[in-house]
Amino acid sequence: MYAVSLLPREYQETRLATKRSRILLMASIIAIGALAIALIVLNLIGASLNQELEALKTTNEVMIQRIDTLRPVEVLLNDVTALSAQVIQVMGDHPEWEAIIPKIGNALPPNVFLTNLIAGFAEEDGQTVVVILGRAPDHITVSGLIEDLAAIDGFGEVTCSFSAADSSSGNIQFECTIPIDMGIKLQSGGSGK
Repeated sequence: MYAVSLLPREYQETRLATKRSRILLMASIIAIGALAIALIVLNLIGASLNQELEALKTTNEVMIQRIDTLRPVEVLLNDVTALSAQVIQVMGDHPEWEAIIPKIGNALPPNVFLTNLIAGFAEEDGQTVVVILGRAPDHITVSGLIEDLAAIDGFGEVTCSFSAADSSSGNIQFECTIPIDMGIKLQSGGSGK
């Protein structure tokens, strides 16, 4: 069977137009509602992000205040760094006295006595020298001491400035100069013989 409408055509078109406008109105209301919900959600997210931003700004201000309180420490740290660099520079070319002095002591025969030891480092010519003064029973012992000192790695040519008999004690007084080679690192301990 067929549905036949006896209503006039204008009425049917008006009814159809009303139905379409209701559908369009419902679609518009749904779209406006969806946009309103999206706007509310975006505002809530924006408010949450603004609160987080304010919290971060507050934390940042606290950190800046802490950093400002540490400025004197930064200045001190810079001073310490500069002084450390100077110490490293100065200590870089110093003689290893803790290794040199035991080497000299180990090279001394038991019958040789030191009366004085002078150690010096001249930075301008890079020469490190140790001068020893002492007493020995005879010239042969002094000669053996010079040979023993010359045999030590890192020591240059040992020279004897004087070797003379002491009339009051009967011993030989001597003075030897030992140049130290700064290019060679000395190992502490042990005998230089």
